[in-house]
Amino acid sequence: MFNIFENNTKDFEFMLQSAGQQIFVNGLPYQAIISQQKSIKTKNDIFISTKEPFERGATVYYKNLHWLLQSPMVVPRVNSHKGLITLAEHEVTFNLKDLEDKDGLRPVKYLLKVPAVVSLTGDFVGNYNKILGGDTLASEIHVFVTDNQKTRRIQALLQQGSEVQIVFGGFLYEALGVSTVSKGVLELTFKQTLLNDYVDVENGIAWQDYPPDDWQDRIDDTMLKVFPDGVVPVEELEVPEYDGGSWG
Repeated sequence: MFNIFENNTKDFEFMLQSAGQQIFVNGLPYQAIISQQKSIKTKNDIFISTKEPFERGATVYYKNLHWLLQSPMVVPRVNSHKGLITLAEHEVTFNLKDLEDKDGLRPVKYLLKVPAVVSLTGDFVGNYNKILGGDTLASEIHVFVTDNQKTRRIQALLQQGSEVQIVFGGFLYEALGVSTVSKGVLELTFKQTLLNDYVDVENGIAWQDYPPDDWQDRIDDTMLKVFPDGVVPVEELEVPEYDGGSWG
C-alpha cells in the first residue's frame, strides 16, 4: 500500500513513475513531481520535488518555459527534495566581448544569452507585484540570473572596469553593480541610460561599437537549451583580435 508519510524511497519512486513529469535542470533531464499549493498566489511560482537536491539559482526548463530555483533543496522530505521555482520570463543578452581571463582569452561565443527574472526591487523572493513585463519603463531594474561560471564573467567584466549594458523592453540599461549575497543567484542592478547608434534594440544587444559581420555566430544560448542525452557542449576560447578601436 502506498503511504506518502512513510520514509520509503520506493514510495517516492512510485510517485515519479506514476505522476512524474520531465524537467531539465541546468540543461540536463530529470523527473519531478510538480505542484502548486493554495498558499501561492501567483502562477509564476510552482513547487518541484525530485530525488536529487539542487542548489538555489539552478535553471529549470518545464512546459517550454524557463524558471529559477528560488529555494535550496537541501532538506530531504520522504526521501525527496522539494523547492520553489520562479518563472524567468525574460531572456537577457550580455555582451562579454571586452572580457579577457588571466590567460588573455575570451569565449568564442561572447554574447551570453540567459533566462532572467527582472524586478523593480532587490528582493528575489515574494515581490510578485514588482516583477516587470518586457515593455515596462523603469529608471532602475534588478536582474536575477543563475550564478555559475559563465555568468560570473559579467562580474569579472565589471571588476576590470568595463561597461556592462543590456537592452530591456527597448531601452538601454547600464550596470551599477552586482551582488552575490544570495547563494546561487547573481543580482545585477541597472539604471536606464540613453540609447546610442550602436545598440541593437531589435536583437536585444548592447554594442560599444559596430558589430562584427559574424555576430550571430557569437551568441551563446546554451543556458536556454536542453540536452536530453545529458551531454553539454564544450565551450571554446580564443585570443581577441585588436580591431583598431574598442572590442565591443
